[in-house]
Amino acid sequence: SHFFLDPGFPVDRVEALYAKWVDTALDRQQTFVVIEHEGAICGVFIYEMDDRTTRFGRKYAVWKLADVDSRVRGKGLGMRLFHATVMSAADQGADAIDSSLAVHNVASQNIHIRLGFRLITSVYTFHRWFEPKEAR
Repeated sequence: SHFFLDPGFPVDRVEALYAKWVDTALDRQQTFVVIEHEGAICGVFIYEMDDRTTRFGRKYAVWKLADVDSRVRGKGLGMRLFHATVMSAADQGADAIDSSLAVHNVASQNIHIRLGFRLITSVYTFHRWFEPKEAR
């Protein structure tokens, strides 16, 4: 995520933010899809269903967060996790999937393309840090 890329955010605070996102997803009863490798969970995908039928005539699965343990990347587990999440969303009645990712995440981009996703728009996130008043 862009938070990990910005040196202005301490890594421990970003990790705490991700833990809070997971807790919030549990509280909101979002769907979790996990993948295991050698008996241990090594990847997770979180999404929620968003019924937009009154506005757009579609029921969307909105992908929120995905991660595969860096120690097992390159083994096809990310593709299996993404595919399982697509199937899970379809089983819940999704007509479409709304997904976003950081532009630097080429592996995720490639998986999206291989699974038939199309790029609709690009968004850039900018951070501007201010020096404390006493340091100016």
